[in-house]
Amino acid sequence: MPYPGLQNDEVLFAQPLYIPGGAQYSAHIGGARVPVMLLNYLGAWKTWVYAPILKHWRPSAASVRWPAVAICGLTVCIFFQLLLSLHGWRAAAVGTLLLATDSSFLLTGAFDWGPVAFQHLFLTSALALGLFFHKTGSLRALGLAAFCAGLGLWDKALFLWPFSGVVIASIAIAPKAWKPTRSKVLTAALGFVIGAFPFLAFNISHHFVTFRSNGHFTLSEFPQKFEVLKRTTNGSILFGFLVNEESAPNPRPAETRTERWSAALHDAAGDHRTNWMPAALLGSLVLLPFLWRTRARPAMLFALIACAVAWLQMAVTENAGGSAHHAVLLWPLPALFVALAIAELSLTLKRAGALAAAALSIALIAGNLLNLNQCFYQLARYGPAGDWTDATNALSAGVSNMSRATPFMAGDWGIFNILTVLHRGTLNLQVGHGPFESQPSTPAQKQAAMELLSTPGAVWIRFVAGREQFTGINGRFDQMAAEAGYRKTMLAEIRDRNQRPAFELFRLER
Repeated sequence: MPYPGLQNDEVLFAQPLYIPGGAQYSAHIGGARVPVMLLNYLGAWKTWVYAPILKHWRPSAASVRWPAVAICGLTVCIFFQLLLSLHGWRAAAVGTLLLATDSSFLLTGAFDWGPVAFQHLFLTSALALGLFFHKTGSLRALGLAAFCAGLGLWDKALFLWPFSGVVIASIAIAPKAWKPTRSKVLTAALGFVIGAFPFLAFNISHHFVTFRSNGHFTLSEFPQKFEVLKRTTNGSILFGFLVNEESAPNPRPAETRTERWSAALHDAAGDHRTNWMPAALLGSLVLLPFLWRTRARPAMLFALIACAVAWLQMAVTENAGGSAHHAVLLWPLPALFVALAIAELSLTLKRAGALAAAALSIALIAGNLLNLNQCFYQLARYGPAGDWTDATNALSAGVSNMSRATPFMAGDWGIFNILTVLHRGTLNLQVGHGPFESQPSTPAQKQAAMELLSTPGAVWIRFVAGREQFTGINGRFDQMAAEAGYRKTMLAEIRDRNQRPAFELFRLER
């Protein structure tokens, strides 16, 4: 938790709190500008939730991440209740422990750059409320389930993937319970429209731009996305992305008690870059025919159909579905599928089944914990990877020591948003990387570059060579600055906890 610095997309939700026009679409209510959509597919729900939090808790890694962790914890609690109502305490215990120790679920939720934390909460809540409606016929539960689904859609349009999978699976498994009647349709529609109203209002007023901009399909990305799904399931997807590999220079020795315990466990157990969930899913699928006449069959088929429908949409959607924060939108359905198989096995085979189920559960949970420890061990020893660098903390402190009147230029992607949030929009900060992201070719691009280079007294902030977010941006910037007659005067080099250079601050002088 404390090691990675804040990342650009992780704090995107907070931009409207500190920058006028920080949201793509805002509504004017009572003279106030209220953010509605951050992007055409990303709503401002998280902005609304965090506004009072960041008002009273200064923006930092802790104030951004601990609420996300709490949301993940709430999801786990609701998932426990869902499995308890669906099958019983054995399935609830196994499924909850599998989900709570899953590194992909925990880390994508805690760092929430997707974002995914609320996506999991809304999906799991809709499942639990939908099950209550299925068992009792409660229209209130149906309306609340639809309301959660609407909030999920507003939070992020990609919620349509798991939501459509759940709807299709529900109709396929229990057609009588979900047979439409006037009261059911009106209740579900009203709940959904209330939850998704900001999203729907935005799209109606903007000619359904969300669907026009993101509704393109291709089969060419299928193999890559299957690999992402596999690596998200086995817990290896974040190595090299969030967590540095062991080839990273300047490893640190364990310092805190927790780091020493983690290192000792790693030394004793060895590397565990993957867990055993893919084998558990395959084994549960093999068991399904043998459990066909048990009460676990409908729920297992439901999870299987919902996952298949949701993932197939990811697989064919162009330029989406190809990262961990996409694949993990299927969660908690994989854990539900495995937990039901293990719990039913323990009941079907009596004593032998109970022993086998206990052994399987312990092995899977231990595999998850070892994989999670591998992430923590590498994070503590080798540091975070890429733009998750913990040097952002030192960068923020260094900028704080300069005059508030100093104009700062963010010379690469991933700097502007972070400093804006950490300093609550008080910095005189501009985006300075636009014209240099590619080689300026038109007179307008060259003119824009020259205007930025000539900003009086500007302090430029960028990643050091080799860590650029836009490949070659430092070289293009240096070349244009030299051609315009400028030279760099270095002010500071910011290093991470492993003493690796990360950022450089400089001024341009004639």
